[in-house]
Amino acid sequence: MSDVLRGLEPRIVWDIFERISAIPRCSKKEERVKEFLEAWAKENGVGFQKDGVGNVILIREAAPSCEGYPTLMMQGH
Repeated sequence: MSDVLRGLEPRIVWDIFERISAIPRCSKKEERVKEFLEAWAKENGVGFQKDGVGNVILIREAAPSCEGYPTLMMQGH
């Protein structure tokens, strides 16, 4: 774990961030990070789909009692 990320919470978010950051993914060469996201989604029971231009979209339903909360969408490039 890098010193920059040590101690940040929630820990699971920063662990995943560090794993993604370790994958080379320059423009037009994102296959490995797409494969990581798909595998992570399958391992963790998170739905996903791919659109026509190759974006990987992870879909997580709201937890019980949180259905009325606003939808959250995160994007990175």
